[in-house]
Amino acid sequence: LKAARAVELATQVVAIELLAAAQAVDLLAPLRTSDALAQVHAAVRARVPRLDRHRPPAPDIATLCEAITNGAIEGACPLQLA
Repeated sequence: LKAARAVELATQVVAIELLAAAQAVDLLAPLRTSDALAQVHAAVRARVPRLDRHRPPAPDIATLCEAITNGAIEGACPLQLA
């Protein structure tokens, strides 16, 4: 039970990091990120819109947690880490 809870919390942390990173990429335009990260950014933005007004982050975090859990985010990255 403790391990499952730790994985759940770690997934939430990664989802929050993805939200922050995607927002940073958006705000730094016209600068561009790498092609691999651009694909991950696109996968995030396909599920969660850019933050352009105040809104509760919980629904966005939950959406990205699901995308992490089902492998959609990992699948969006063309790089294979060993």
